[in-house]
Formats: sequence, C-alpha cells, structure tokens
Amino acid sequence: MRPCMPKRWQANVRKMTAEQTTIVVSVLMMFFGLACALVNFTGNMVKIIPGTLMKIGTMRNKFPVDFNPPGFMFPLSFVTHIPTIALGLIVTYRIAGSMKVFDKAFYFHTLSFALMSILYVFFYGFELLSFTAYSIVIITFNSIVMFIMALQRRVSTEKGTTPIPKSWEWWYDLLVINSYPPFIGWYVHSVCWFGAVALSYVDQPGPVAQERGWLSIPEAGTVLICGMLALVCVWIVLDWFVYPQYTKYVWTMYPELVLVGFAVYIHSVRQGHGGNFNYLMYLVMGVISLVGWAFRGRYHGKKHSVKYD
Repeated sequence: MRPCMPKRWQANVRKMTAEQTTIVVSVLMMFFGLACALVNFTGNMVKIIPGTLMKIGTMRNKFPVDFNPPGFMFPLSFVTHIPTIALGLIVTYRIAGSMKVFDKAFYFHTLSFALMSILYVFFYGFELLSFTAYSIVIITFNSIVMFIMALQRRVSTEKGTTPIPKSWEWWYDLLVINSYPPFIGWYVHSVCWFGAVALSYVDQPGPVAQERGWLSIPEAGTVLICGMLALVCVWIVLDWFVYPQYTKYVWTMYPELVLVGFAVYIHSVRQGHGGNFNYLMYLVMGVISLVGWAFRGRYHGKKHSVKYD
C-alpha cells in the first residue's frame, strides 16, 4: 500500500512526542470549533446537523437577565478569541519542539479545553442548557489553569531556569499569555449569566422560560454582578500588590474589562435601562478597571523590576 503522506512527513510525525501531538490535535480542534461557531452564528446548523435550530443570541432572549451583553460582542468572542488561542498554541508547539517548556499537565488542559470548545457549540445548538453550562465551567477552569501555567513558565524564563528563545519572547507574551484574559473574561461572564439563569428560571420548551421564584431577575443580577465586581478588585490587588512579577506580562486584561463595562452600560442606556442598578455596576466596573489600568505601572513599577537571585 502506498503511504498516504510523503516519507519526510512520516519521519517528522514519528519523531513527535505525545505532548507535541496533543498540541497539533488541539489546534485542529480549535479551528474546527471556530468553523462550527461561525456556522451557528451566521445562520443555524439545521442544514449540517439535523435538529439544531438555535442561533447565537436565541438562548439569551429566552432567559432575559441583567447579564445580556450587546449583540456585537458575540461574534467578537468567537472570531477573535478562538483563532488567537490557536495561534498561541502554534507558538507553544514551536517552542516546545526543541525544549521542554511546558509540563504534561498543560497539554492535558489544552486538549480538554479544545474538546469542550467544540462540545459547547453543539450543546448550545441543541439547546441543552445544563450541558452548555457544564462545558463553559470546564472551559473557564482549563483556561485559568493554562493561563497560570503560561505565566509561571514566563517568569521562570526570566529567572533563567527554563529559557524561551529571545526571538520568541515577544510572540509568546502576545499570542500565548495575552490571548487568555479576553477568553477567560468572556466565559467568566458566561458562567455568571448561567448562574443568574439558574437562580431565576426553570427551563422549559418554548421561546420564553418560566421564572423559578428563588430570586427575582434583578436580585439574581445584583448578586452576580457584585461578584464580578469583586473579581475585578481581586485582580487589581493581585496586579498591584501580590504578584506583579507575573501580571506585568498581561496587557489585555484591563482593556477587556474597560470595554465590557462601558459597552454593556452604553447598550443599556440605548435600551432605556441606564438607571438600572445592575447596569450601573457595569459602569462602576469599567471605571475601576480604567483606574487600575492607568495607575498600574506608576504604582508598582519598582516591583516590576524585581531582581531574581
């Protein structure tokens, strides 16, 4: 039987380690997930997968809560975050091909992250609310773990224990480290949205769900938006006081928080809900994030220049 690929390619595949294979498979899965997400966003998946009729935004219309972001943020989440993560994984693969930069646990979380990114699209398409929520929680957890591990490797590089090639450091910071905060922020917001839905609604067939009665929609929104605001304050404390040697490599966290805070509030004003307390909290989140962004370098610049033994 003739080989299905050139001999030179076969030799390279045989030399690949399990970790490198995981990265390659994950990148392919991420692009496949992006394709599914784009199909689901632009129309519906009924022509490809019979029975799926959900469009992006349909579920948030069925469960109206005070966590509904502007519609334009949905395509941004799929079109920018997933390819950026994939590019980051390609850079990671190129670095790991010549040196052991990452542990095996990183590749496990990478594969799990990619798999759940695909399953999320299908769960959403079939309107499986519980499975969609579980997949988002797993995606968020894996993203946070991968983000922390990537930061640890970057700091250890500065110490000289696991060096990354000098020519790769800028690309590593841009495509690996700074691709995670927007994605994590989006899915933390999604987890809070599902939390508000779980507290306020009972899922049922039809265009609009029935209210549960545990908490009213405004009450559930207040609890969870205050939780998000607390997480923003925790990030500022970590950035300013606790781990500046790690967070100094993160450029995208504050711009994302500012964008979400002001975009959601402006959208609420255009919808006539600008005086709603929960939407005002989005404005507060945007202002606090802007202050944290403006003063981060001035406040702890000396800590960023810490010298390692």
